[in-house]
Amino acid sequence: MNFTWEVPTRIHFGTHICEGALAAERNCLKGCKALLVYTGHTLRENDTLAKLQGLLQENGCTEVLTYGGHGANPEISEAEAAGKQILKHGVNLIVALGGGSAIDLAKGAAVAAASNISLRDHLVKGIPAPSAILPLIALPTTAGTGSELSKGAILSDRELKIKGGIRGKSLAPKIAIVDASFTWSMPEKLTMETGFDALAHAIESYLSRKANLHSEQLSLQAIRLIGENLPKLKRDLSDREAREKMSYASMLMGMNLYNVGNCLPHRMQYPIGAATGTSHAMGLAALYPVWIKEEYRACPDKVMNVFRYLLNRTPHSAQEAEELMANFLMELGLCVSLEELGVKEGEIAAMVEKISGDISVDPAGGEDGICSKLYIAAM
Repeated sequence: MNFTWEVPTRIHFGTHICEGALAAERNCLKGCKALLVYTGHTLRENDTLAKLQGLLQENGCTEVLTYGGHGANPEISEAEAAGKQILKHGVNLIVALGGGSAIDLAKGAAVAAASNISLRDHLVKGIPAPSAILPLIALPTTAGTGSELSKGAILSDRELKIKGGIRGKSLAPKIAIVDASFTWSMPEKLTMETGFDALAHAIESYLSRKANLHSEQLSLQAIRLIGENLPKLKRDLSDREAREKMSYASMLMGMNLYNVGNCLPHRMQYPIGAATGTSHAMGLAALYPVWIKEEYRACPDKVMNVFRYLLNRTPHSAQEAEELMANFLMELGLCVSLEELGVKEGEIAAMVEKISGDISVDPAGGEDGICSKLYIAAM
């Protein structure tokens, strides 16, 4: 039962808490010149960005510059451009507003500003983030990625067609303000995709060989919350109680990301995203039915428990586990194949070569050729 648990981020959680949380953190904001990193145009158009700029200045920031990213797969070139802005203007605080892409972009910018090597070297060679980088405040506007608590930044290199993580304890935000009201305006597709990402974190951190008694309890709590509330949001996007519970489940899994990490589907999605430009969650969704089938063969008791908490159902075979997962994804509108995402069978060997990290933490990861097998089965 021995384990070590670390959550270095100070967390403010609730609904309509942003203003109070920033006021409570006034000592961390006073006298700072901040770079506010975001992605997309919605936050600017609905005045959320301007309101946050105002709140930061009201609570002591001397200046708030902005940097906008472009999409769901932040590029190292974007992070390096933001890093140059940090150095040029003497920024000493980074604030990230948005989903995982915005928070990961902000983390990448912090590394770019502090490192004496390129982000490509960090990404390709697995060099950790510098131990001393600018402090980061994360305000997630989606419920799913857990990046507001994790110690990784997922970035893409369009030229090399790779996607991967820069990691290091220094990348964990200093402060996370998880305000569920930010998620109220999420459209259905984004709600389902980010919600499934949170579920994937819960399932993978539960099945991982690195799991411990505490992380398993958090995983099961998150699986149950998501199983109850994500379908509610599919039926009614205005269900604010369900929104708050999804934000809570996502936050819990941010803790598991920091302490336990993920399994094969996340590592295998990165080459999919790099090759196709499709979203993280859709790549996961394509892999999940065939992956859970292999997990059932490797650790049936734990997989059965996953489905008890998720669907109040108990699969009694690997095939049944695959079918239950596929049906769940279909109900959320997320059931796709790799072929539908744009993957060609001739690309599979190259995608396997680009998978990084220790796959042995996955119960099925020890099987020879497992990644090729899963990619082919998911086509």
